[in-house]
Amino acid sequence: MGKKAVYLFCLLFLFFLLQAYFLPITSHQEARRALIALESKYNPLFPTLNGEPYLVKPPLHPTLASPLLLLASALNLGTDVQIFLLRFLSLLAYVGTSYIVFLLLEKDLRQSLIAIFILFSSYRFFSFGLRIDLEPPFVFFCLLSFYLFVKYERERKFYLIYAFYIVLSLASLVRGPLNLLLMLSLFLYAVLKYKKQAISFLKPHGFILYLFPQALWYGLAYLKFGEEPFQEFIVDLQTRTAGKGDPFYYYFLSLGLNFLPYLLLLLLKARSLFKVNHQDLLLYSIPSFIPLLILSFTGEKFDKYLLFIYPIFAILLAKILLNLYSERFVFYATFFLFILNFLACSLSYVLQITSLRPKIISLQKSIPCQERLCFFDEPVYLFSLLCERKIPKCKERKDLSSAFAIMGIPCEEKGYQTRLTLKDPYKEKSWYFCVESEKEKLPPKD
Repeated sequence: MGKKAVYLFCLLFLFFLLQAYFLPITSHQEARRALIALESKYNPLFPTLNGEPYLVKPPLHPTLASPLLLLASALNLGTDVQIFLLRFLSLLAYVGTSYIVFLLLEKDLRQSLIAIFILFSSYRFFSFGLRIDLEPPFVFFCLLSFYLFVKYERERKFYLIYAFYIVLSLASLVRGPLNLLLMLSLFLYAVLKYKKQAISFLKPHGFILYLFPQALWYGLAYLKFGEEPFQEFIVDLQTRTAGKGDPFYYYFLSLGLNFLPYLLLLLLKARSLFKVNHQDLLLYSIPSFIPLLILSFTGEKFDKYLLFIYPIFAILLAKILLNLYSERFVFYATFFLFILNFLACSLSYVLQITSLRPKIISLQKSIPCQERLCFFDEPVYLFSLLCERKIPKCKERKDLSSAFAIMGIPCEEKGYQTRLTLKDPYKEKSWYFCVESEKEKLPPKD
């Protein structure tokens, strides 16, 4: 059954590729992330968003996407194909994550499949497999750094611990220093297990390898753009860490709901849990729960911030379940739940393809992309993506007399005249294309 499951995985991968090609942009957030990658393909080290420097997140995601997008451009492939390639990058990161799980479990195929089934039976984790987002590559690099740490613990070859620091730095260059929580967890594990010998895991040169690429990029970006583009990053960081937010238990609840069937199986054997060798599970339990605990003290919370610990937690659950139940039962139970989750995710993608895709196509045809456009307030990155060009903010009064001003409220509330109203494909709201007065002629084409 193990090899058959691998063949099934390959078929599901091909099916997901097919869905990825037809899947439209599914949210304003995804449009934002796609626009950053597409705009920055010629200079990914200093990404832009709607023509402006974007330094809220480091540049590794657009850098990884750049070769694929440049190849598509060289072959004169359209934006639809390039968006597909961005989804393919996420899917590829998940394939790499699955392979690292296989390596962590010492290439035990059946045990690895159980852990992978547990991981991908989490709807939240699975849903990022085709999403244009930072999470899939971030999860991949975090798990790869974890694997290098484990391999160093087993073999004590110094190049492995230095590789661990380098890959940690790559993870930070995807979405920022969230993975410092993983580093802290692993060092805590080393102290608990090896006590004074834990110093062998702390390499000064390793910290330099971790910090140098990030410091270099931030330093060059500061010299090139100054401090203004970093203001959004500072505000974002303050909101996430100290802002008014969700309750303390938010992340515990999120993790519990995503792995609820397996936690119920553990509860059924609650007495036997005390007989499990917890010392062997320390390596997976500390990196699973320390980040969870620390993140619970932050302000505004997002459940996707937990995704980087999901593969480690899935391996932990697999090991415990295999101690409590027969391998045959665990394999078929996890396989069944995985298939259910796959069908649920596939159904959601099919619904988006059949209902959302026509709306996006209709919207693209309705936007007067050839006219002069400007955003009156907050940019709508989906419009910039569909028009395949930068749409600036309305800066001066004269812009409003020669261009359509795009507003999120009726034009009349600001003293302008509505010329076009378009429905938001994601929310129950509309976007209004406004001109200065009713007598104003339509703006000339560029």
